[in-house]
Amino acid sequence: MTTPCIVCGWTNCACDTDGLDVGPYVPQHWPPPWIGRRAAHSSEGQASPRVCRRWCGLVQAMRDICCLAGDSLQAKAAGGPVLAAETGGTLMRRVIRVFPRKTTASPTDGLARFDLPTLWEHPADEVRVSVAFDCDKARAEQMAAEWRHVGPVTVGGPAYDDPGGEFEPGMYLAHGYTITSRGCPNHCRRCMVPKREGPLRLLQIRDGWNVLDNNLLSCPKNHRQRVYAMLRRQPRRARLTGGLEAARLTQWDIGHLVALQPAILWFAYDEPRELEAVTAAAMLLQGAGLMRNNTCGCYVLIGWDTDTMAAADDRCTAVAKLGFFPQAMLLDRGIHTRDPKAWRAFARTWANKVIVGAKCAQLRDGVGT
Repeated sequence: MTTPCIVCGWTNCACDTDGLDVGPYVPQHWPPPWIGRRAAHSSEGQASPRVCRRWCGLVQAMRDICCLAGDSLQAKAAGGPVLAAETGGTLMRRVIRVFPRKTTASPTDGLARFDLPTLWEHPADEVRVSVAFDCDKARAEQMAAEWRHVGPVTVGGPAYDDPGGEFEPGMYLAHGYTITSRGCPNHCRRCMVPKREGPLRLLQIRDGWNVLDNNLLSCPKNHRQRVYAMLRRQPRRARLTGGLEAARLTQWDIGHLVALQPAILWFAYDEPRELEAVTAAAMLLQGAGLMRNNTCGCYVLIGWDTDTMAAADDRCTAVAKLGFFPQAMLLDRGIHTRDPKAWRAFARTWANKVIVGAKCAQLRDGVGT
């Protein structure tokens, strides 16, 4: 009996019944479903796998060259994880990560995907669909259904209340981003972090200059000290963008921040009662010379059921007067308000950098106070 073609599965191929010997390399998932399973294939008991000499041979050669070699080269160039490379004679597992939305924080290596699989997609050992936002869940599930033909699919991420484990640099975030802790000791009524990630958990500190911890300042002092030391050896200025808790900022932290001279610091202002703590943090930052040229930003939560646009505007204006660069964060896209569409339009006036920059300039010049 003729050996089946490992691309199309045919036992007797119309294009070439002799076939082409492809040597010792046997992919793990053949025949790929994007060609169609014309016949069940198993390499057991066969002397050598076989590829049709014409069409299927071209497909196999092109995909091996472009996908296997290209993945490793792109991953190395992007600084991401090299998940498809010959290392010590052993082929590492090929894990494709699929994202329904591409952002500046998305990984850029050769195994990151942002769309449906193409005809030339090489089979994978695993496909992980990562979803950060609830509004992307429908598209993510559609993508998962299509990517199942490439390899076993799992769907997860923050949108599915994934608590997260140890941080893997370059896996789900671009090179340079890092997370050194998960969870939060606070139990703010509108925050999903304690419900999703649980209490504060310290992780292994991995190199990166953009720290995304939910509440870095709640970590023990020795952990923060090691984070600051890690940031000092990075090739770029530190960026603390996860949202620092103003009430936990101490003079000890200010000393380390002065030594770091970070490119940006983002604080969080989630409850109206936190204005006093935000004001105290602003005084510490100004006294240390850190609050200049929009170096310090502040996420301002808006749009809960009892919130009003006037009150939200006052909170954003208040932090701008303190010297912070405000960024409105609309809770759940405004679904808790009476008019979500109007709230989304209002949020854009305090989220667009150009508009917010103009407002901050007017406040500094004493216009509109």
